[in-house]
Amino acid sequence: MTNHFNLEANIWDTPEKIEWSIKYATRINELIPPFQNSRSILDFGCGTGLLSYSIAKDPGFQ
Repeated sequence: MTNHFNLEANIWDTPEKIEWSIKYATRINELIPPFQNSRSILDFGCGTGLLSYSIAKDPGFQ
């Protein structure tokens, strides 16, 4: 199962999807205000984590 996921992940995160995730992450970070100057994110395994990683790059996350 892990091998299958890794093979699919290698072709899933295309340049277009990376660009999309950055745009959406930027907008999501604009809409979610910091709570006591910090925020957390939980990614519960619904893909490669591309969007979660992009959101978590914001300095407001620990």
